[in-house]
Amino acid sequence: MNSDGKGYSHIGRITSSIRHRRYLRSIYLLNNLYDGPEVVDTFFDEGSRILVISPHQDDEIIGCGGTLKILVDRGAQITVAYLTDGGSGSHEIPYQEQIDIREQEAKAGLEILGIGEMIFLRRPDYDLIHNKDTVKEVEDLIDEINPDIIFVPYFLDTHPDHAIAAKILGLALSSYSKDLNCYSYEVWTPLPPTIIVDISSVMNMKIQALQQHESQLHNLDYIEKIRGLNAYRSIYADGTTYCEAFMVHSRSEFIRMLDINSRKKLRI
Repeated sequence: MNSDGKGYSHIGRITSSIRHRRYLRSIYLLNNLYDGPEVVDTFFDEGSRILVISPHQDDEIIGCGGTLKILVDRGAQITVAYLTDGGSGSHEIPYQEQIDIREQEAKAGLEILGIGEMIFLRRPDYDLIHNKDTVKEVEDLIDEINPDIIFVPYFLDTHPDHAIAAKILGLALSSYSKDLNCYSYEVWTPLPPTIIVDISSVMNMKIQALQQHESQLHNLDYIEKIRGLNAYRSIYADGTTYCEAFMVHSRSEFIRMLDINSRKKLRI
């Protein structure tokens, strides 16, 4: 690199351009696989086992909190697995103190939704990596719960922990033989949806659950942001006010989508 930084700037522009082209290629391939989202009411059998992969304590509420409430009310058995410890959630609160606060907030938020089963893997926040230990923990979790459906952040989400969470799941599923569906949900990055779920009747409870994460609401008004996103998603469903959007894949399709995004076989 030149001492004036121009070399770094040039390399940075090239790297950014390559990533941008890969992103656009992925979106092109994804959009050409589907004809558009379907508005659904019931997409699971009563008593279905559901695993929710949430990188941080609040991602699951932002991305699929309304749908989870509907599923709970219809008899689904739901477990939420938080991958990171959430310690980087605030610059104003010491790391360890933030971990304790966010775990209490997570419990309070899920209690409102009627979810009592949660697991904290406590990997370093903003430094989530798809190493063997983390993948093995998720593999063991899947074997234990034996889920019919897994919710996970969109694999092209711009937050690194969110994208890595999807990759961890893909690696964990690569040695799993049971047929199941993966529902990608949106947090920081909108996705091209394949299904839309009307959450108008439970939107207030989703907001109440999100309000329990007080430590995260000081720096950004997630409440209004998520109202806006869910209101916009209702454009697909006449007569609704708020909706959540998902991209649904079978286990094998999910792994293939991750292969498309990385342009190489998934590996640790």
